[in-house]
Amino acid sequence: MQPSELPTPVTLGELPAAVAGSRLVLLSGISGSGKTTGAALLADGGFAIVSADALAWERCGDAFAGFSPDRQREVFALVNADIDAEVGRLLGEGRRVAVDATNCRRSRRDALRALAARHDAPVRLVFFDTDAAELHRRMALRRGNGPHDQIVPPDRLDAFIAGFDCPTPDENPVVV
Repeated sequence: MQPSELPTPVTLGELPAAVAGSRLVLLSGISGSGKTTGAALLADGGFAIVSADALAWERCGDAFAGFSPDRQREVFALVNADIDAEVGRLLGEGRRVAVDATNCRRSRRDALRALAARHDAPVRLVFFDTDAAELHRRMALRRGNGPHDQIVPPDRLDAFIAGFDCPTPDENPVVV
């Protein structure tokens, strides 16, 4: 989205109120944008968290950071299937769920919305809009000590930023 098309941002503290009434919350943003911090707030409010980074870490551990971009995409295809299964299970149990993942493609967000529709679950997209300089600063602080501290090299971060499908107005995102 262009900055002029973005809704007025909310603060992290306002996030739980902004997604009230949702049974599925899709967190979306570049690595380092604050999604996991937002997920922790939602977990405090009773949401089950399904984390792409945690699932990738379970599959690969710290070796993931050294994989080629093609191999990382292969792992995330498996992780997306894991996410779908877990989200479907949790929604089927009547739980509220937040997906902590980049959700960098519109097609991926649409697939998760379709999954929620099969469970009559209201969905809200939350876009963490963080500028490139801040993303690079945050990545420089990472040490690879766990699933939510994975290192993304500067060149890959720049490629990720360039290829990210920003939410569009018809997705009605909450912006943090």
